[in-house]
Amino acid sequence: EQQLKAVSTKLTEANIQSRHYFKPSLDQIFTDSNSYNSTNSIYAAQKVLCLPLHAYMTIKDVNFVVENLKKNL
Repeated sequence: EQQLKAVSTKLTEANIQSRHYFKPSLDQIFTDSNSYNSTNSIYAAQKVLCLPLHAYMTIKDVNFVVENLKKNL
C-alpha cells in the first residue's frame, strides 16, 4: 500500500489522475451484512490503483501514463 501511495503521488505530480480502486473494501462498510471471507475484495482495496481511461484518450495520452508508471514503479 505504501508503494501504491508513492506511485499515486508521482502520477499526480505529472498531472495524471489516479485513485485506490475501492477503499475500504465494501465488505467492511456494510458490517450488518453477512461477510463471506472477502479476501479478494480486501486485497483489491489495498493493492489496485485506478488509472485514467476514457473514450477520448489518445495513444499519446496512453503512452504518457505508461511511461510515468514505468518510471515510478
